[in-house]
Amino acid sequence: EQHASISELRRVAGQGDFPVILLRRRVRFVEITEVVHRMLVSDQLAALERSRMIHEVFTAMSLQNATEEGIVARAAELIGAPVVLEDVAHLVLGFDAGPQPDAGLLAHWPERSRRVGYLEATGRGTGEESWLQTPVGIQGQRWGRLVVPGQLGNDEDAAMVLERAGQTLSIARLAGRDQKELLHQARAGLLHELRQPHALGADEVMIRAGALGLAESPHYVPVVFRLDDRRGQTPTGVQLRERALLDALNDVVGSARATSLSASLQSGQVGMVLGVGARLLEEPLLERICRQLAQGQQSVEWSVGVGRGRKSVKDAARGLEEAVQVAETVATLDTRARPFYRFADVRLRGLLALMHDDARL
Repeated sequence: EQHASISELRRVAGQGDFPVILLRRRVRFVEITEVVHRMLVSDQLAALERSRMIHEVFTAMSLQNATEEGIVARAAELIGAPVVLEDVAHLVLGFDAGPQPDAGLLAHWPERSRRVGYLEATGRGTGEESWLQTPVGIQGQRWGRLVVPGQLGNDEDAAMVLERAGQTLSIARLAGRDQKELLHQARAGLLHELRQPHALGADEVMIRAGALGLAESPHYVPVVFRLDDRRGQTPTGVQLRERALLDALNDVVGSARATSLSASLQSGQVGMVLGVGARLLEEPLLERICRQLAQGQQSVEWSVGVGRGRKSVKDAARGLEEAVQVAETVATLDTRARPFYRFADVRLRGLLALMHDDARL
């Protein structure tokens, strides 16, 4: 009879939305409430301590003028998962792979990210990959978002970290950094890595370049624009001219329905790895880009050097050195009859420029 009553009690309890606990011996009710209260207070104190720690971490980063990469990396460390900062065009401005790096983290990023709807508050977006996200920027002027691609054990804690990281990034933007600057820095960082002797693997290069806006193509061409020297030109003036050329170049490449990875190589030099649909299209595409850049200009104040096209982004980026040498040589010519030059076009001058550090010359 007792067993039957317990079974009936279990059946009835299962119909409710709160737990029912059967005690097999008498206890003082106050003892139960004390234990529960202690557990609740302990959890609340732990949550408050965690919240205070996260607040102090990102406040200190704001005061220390931390970089965007540093803010993203700290968020990934606190969450224990990958964190990606992207702009409104779904181009990756910064990322940290978290404690367990995944080589496919940024694979086809723009396409995947577009399928995750934007939210005006922290939460999980809709779509195939419901990522936890938070908008970055002030209300009405959002310039990007922070996302955690994948599943999490504790959304509430991760959302708190993501919100504070987003606020810190917004403060950094208001302090003088803008969206284009972040993208320029990310692209410049990748080009710099690719020019090092021990560069990244080909697959990783393609994934990172794709996340920065360079679409996969059968042919890639290295191009360098060298600004002409101006008498009395200050370093700040050179930087402003360089930025104006870089912005115009990105606009022209976009209008030609092409994609590129372009950034400043050094003072007065802008490098670009241009994706081309086919090798036969290289010449007309370069002519169109150079012609459109020259439109509206009283005179063209830069030299354009082009290296040999390659089948991979990695190999094309290494060809930037050749393009730099051509551009430097073209800058010494009295007249420029061509919109861009290759080594074969500069002939003896190109050979002399290439060998100018050779003791035999």
